[in-house]
Amino acid sequence: FNFEIDIEPAEHKIEIIKADLAEDELSCNRNTEIDVTVQNTGSESEDVVVRITSGDLNLDFKEEINDLPPEERKRSKSKHNFNVPLPVKDNVKPGTYEITVKTYVDRGELSDSKQVDVRIDECISKT
Repeated sequence: FNFEIDIEPAEHKIEIIKADLAEDELSCNRNTEIDVTVQNTGSESEDVVVRITSGDLNLDFKEEINDLPPEERKRSKSKHNFNVPLPVKDNVKPGTYEITVKTYVDRGELSDSKQVDVRIDECISKT
């Protein structure tokens, strides 16, 4: 017997390829940024929304990407990269905080989700 299997990519799939913090441990300097890359691995061009949120850090950022082509047609243009500054306020208590990155396709349907953690340490000044 011979079998052929033809695997079709999901019609609507936006993957988070990268979600990295420049610094994931903060102390006296409470500024970092998140570097995000998303890729259309589906079979259709998509209007994409990327949300970066953290309730504890009062963070709610939205990036809109119009007509992101699928990987199969335009490999180099199927990815979108951006950086978001993440200043952390001085009144945030030491601890580990979750930052969530989610992608949504043009119909508002969740496509992918990743979580990164940032650790805030107490600032001890050297005098």
